[in-house]
Amino acid sequence: MPRPDGQPALNCDCCEQAGPLHYRVSSDQCDGWIFVCPSCWPRIRAQEGYRYGGTRKAGRRKRNH
Repeated sequence: MPRPDGQPALNCDCCEQAGPLHYRVSSDQCDGWIFVCPSCWPRIRAQEGYRYGGTRKAGRRKRNH
């Protein structure tokens, strides 16, 4: 569901809750890279093979290409 500003909602791949901040992470138990909210992140971070791949934020400045 889009946000009021027309951008797509950012949802956690674990709990599916929308939010303004998600971490791109991976672990031995994940199937590739996923985006998780700050609430789900500690559980993934504790898993074997944890990797952090960046942060995505809603409403961040648009990049000029």
